[in-house]
Amino acid sequence: MSMKKLSEMTSRELGRLGGKARAAKRTPEELSAYGRLGRQALEAKYSYEERCQLLRKGGRPRPKLTDKKFVRLKKLLKSGRRQAQIAKALGVSTWTVARYIRRLQEAGMVK
Repeated sequence: MSMKKLSEMTSRELGRLGGKARAAKRTPEELSAYGRLGRQALEAKYSYEERCQLLRKGGRPRPKLTDKKFVRLKKLLKSGRRQAQIAKALGVSTWTVARYIRRLQEAGMVK
């Protein structure tokens, strides 16, 4: 299959079509070629570890704390709060809090 045949319809146009309309417009081989191009773009953009994380999280990136929430996390941690209490106060999961606490411990900022 030539690239010229693929370029007749952009991926955006293909995405706008419904499943049945897409199947009617393209052969299974052409659809597979679009899929392979998408995989190459994904591999170029993300590392192996990042792709694994995306798959574990259903395509969503890991939640990150803003600078303001990170400062608040440090204050709550110094005041003796537990991880579950900190997570509830910040509105994130305990896993996210644990990950940031682990980073602080590795940096030597918290015991």
